Amino acid sequence: TKNLTNLVSYAREKGFKLTAAFEKLVYTDAGMDAANKDIDQIRWSIANIRQFLYYLERISFDVQQSSERISQLDQRLLSQLAELQSTIGDSAQPWASVCPLFTSVAATWSGLQDEMVVLSNLNSLTQTIHSHTRCLHKLPLSRLLPLVEPLAVLTDEQRIEMYSREDIDSNKLQCDVIFPGTVDRYDRLQVEYNGFCPVALLSGGGFLLPGNNKLGTLRWKGKLYICSTADRAEQFGSEPDLFIQGVRGLVHRHSVMEQLLTAEEDQALHQ
Repeated sequence: TKNLTNLVSYAREKGFKLTAAFEKLVYTDAGMDAANKDIDQIRWSIANIRQFLYYLERISFDVQQSSERISQLDQRLLSQLAELQSTIGDSAQPWASVCPLFTSVAATWSGLQDEMVVLSNLNSLTQTIHSHTRCLHKLPLSRLLPLVEPLAVLTDEQRIEMYSREDIDSNKLQCDVIFPGTVDRYDRLQVEYNGFCPVALLSGGGFLLPGNNKLGTLRWKGKLYICSTADRAEQFGSEPDLFIQGVRGLVHRHSVMEQLLTAEEDQALHQ
C-alpha cells in the first residue's frame, strides 16, 4: 500500500507539471518556438499518466478490499484456533467433535493463501503497468522548460478550487445547467468523457483536463458534461453538437482516447 501511495504521488506530480507546461505551450505565446513534435509528446504523455493513475486507483481499491478480507480472516483464524484449543484441552476428543473445527481452520487458512495470491498478482500488474510509463523519461522537458518558466503548477484540486469562483452565464446557452445543490446526489451524476473537459479535449487535440462540477453540469440531449472553467462551459453550452462531434472525431483518430473517456462508464457497468 505504501509503494502504491508513493507511486500515485509521483505520477500525480509529474502529470500536474506536464499539464501546466502543455497549457503554457498551447494557450500562450510561449509555445511559438516549440516544435509540434515536442508538444505532441507532452500531450500524449499526459494521457499516459492519466491512464496510469486510473489503473492505480482501481488497483489501490482492490488492494484495500483484499487487506480488509485478510484482517477479517486473521481474526477468524485466531478465534477458530482458540476454540480448537479449548475443545481439545489436555485430553483426547472424539474425531466427530473436532473434525468440523479443523475443517473451518483449513478453510480460513486457504482463504488467507488466496488473498496472498491476489496481492501478488496486483503487485505484478502494477509493475507491468508502470513499465509502460518509461517513455516519460524521453520527454524533451530540458529544452522546453526554458520556454515555459516560470511554471505555475496546480494540482487538479487546486485548479478546481481556483475556477470554482467563476459563474456560468446560463442565459446564452443551448444546454440546461444543473447547479450544485439543485438535485439529489449531485456529486454522483454520471457525466460523459469520464469527467474530462470536452472543450479542452478539442482545443488541445486530446488534452485531458478534468472538468469542474462545482461550476455546474451541462445537460444536452439527455447526457451530462462538465467543463474545466466557466468560459469553457459557455463555449460548450453555446454549440454542444460542435464539440461532441469534434470529440467523436478525435476518438476516431486516436483510439487510445476511447478507453480513457469511457473508463467511468465501463466501471459503472461492472459494479
